[in-house]
Amino acid sequence: MTFASRKAHRLGYRSQRETPQDRALSRAFKLRHRLGADGGIGDPIVKPKGMRWATFDREMDRICDAEAICDANLAAFARKLGLHV
Repeated sequence: MTFASRKAHRLGYRSQRETPQDRALSRAFKLRHRLGADGGIGDPIVKPKGMRWATFDREMDRICDAEAICDANLAAFARKLGLHV
């Protein structure tokens, strides 16, 4: 048995193999997790105690931007399947 590196086996990290759609979902869930939200995309997020409103609003803007990309990807996928969205 010989040891070979990722480069020798031509393997990438999981983050390098993600599609743009998967990256958008990962980003949205990561941002939601930072605010302590456990729900899915589109679920309401409660402001964490002790966080300033300006910070919360800024983080919510980032979450909304990430979720808008996810929504656009979902709509494109639905159109590709022939579904009306």
